[in-house]
Amino acid sequence: MNFNFEEPSAYEDIISYAPFWRTMKKKKISQYDLINKLLISSSMIQKLRTDKPLTLKSIAMLCLRLNILPTDVFMLCPNGDKKKKVSG
Repeated sequence: MNFNFEEPSAYEDIISYAPFWRTMKKKKISQYDLINKLLISSSMIQKLRTDKPLTLKSIAMLCLRLNILPTDVFMLCPNGDKKKKVSG
């Protein structure tokens, strides 16, 4: 097994929450609903909007409150192909 890896310059470069926004669109859940009905903080919404890292606890909370899977929340794009995966 090869353990050589290159550390990303910023984890924001490899994390995408595009699956979360697609899931919210599919479920017809607005940001207003997330904050006021599901009690998700506006700071967490801001992290989701800007692809900032979330804790595993936060991802688990989103999954439980929304009845979704982690793959419905985020995806990793370790090879710098984030833009291709987000738009595609």
